[in-house]
Amino acid sequence: MFQWSNDHLIGHETIDEEHEYFFKLMQRLTNEVERGEDGQSMVIRTLSDLLDFTQAHFRYEEELMRSHAYEHYESHRKHHNQLVDQLEDFLEEVGQGVPVRNTQVLNFLKHWLKTHFQEQDLPLAQLFPKSDLVRSRRSG
Repeated sequence: MFQWSNDHLIGHETIDEEHEYFFKLMQRLTNEVERGEDGQSMVIRTLSDLLDFTQAHFRYEEELMRSHAYEHYESHRKHHNQLVDQLEDFLEEVGQGVPVRNTQVLNFLKHWLKTHFQEQDLPLAQLFPKSDLVRSRRSG
């Protein structure tokens, strides 16, 4: 369901690496959901990991947008907040014992990823000077 490909690259090394990791988390979540009740505790852990990672990634992306005075910063940030809010809701529901299949989490995430990467992140990459495109947080 969540396969990374070069079609998802936006041209910023760190963001691309983080997006690829996001896809890996999504695939892990998909596998756990498919296990059903046997994977419920793992679903909670992966949703929590996904939420933590997503918040850190969004902080990084938003700092880049602010530092480049990105004109669509507010709408992009609102799109980020939509995902964080939904992940928090999903995590709360699953934590209360609601089966993850009933939360529609995978369908929501698949749609959100597709629209966000193509409509929000791809245009964002055009802002960065060449020096930003080769920068990596792994060394920092």
